[in-house]
Amino acid sequence: MGELSNKDTLQQIKESSAVITATKMYEGQPRLLCEASSFGVPSIYPSFGGMDEFFPKDYPYSFKQFDYADLKSKIIELQNEEKLKEAGDKVYKKISNKLNQNDLLIKFSEILTHE
Repeated sequence: MGELSNKDTLQQIKESSAVITATKMYEGQPRLLCEASSFGVPSIYPSFGGMDEFFPKDYPYSFKQFDYADLKSKIIELQNEEKLKEAGDKVYKKISNKLNQNDLLIKFSEILTHE
């Protein structure tokens, strides 16, 4: 697709059934996955580092890092539209709670006042 603007990238994510990443990088806050979740779009991602913190417990689309047979099985599971919809609803709820702006501001304020 070449280089896309942020607006066009977000539109592509919104229109996707899922996003898939097989990154080897350790990310503190995986932006692509969080943006997808904010639209209710499930992600297939390698389970390592802190990535699982951004997803519900027992999330069905994470795969073992470097296990490409597991990755392939997760991609095949995307054909189950009911499971896909359920996962989308759950990731939306999880990320909405985790990255709630008011809650984050309160936590930040508490950190500042404890100094």
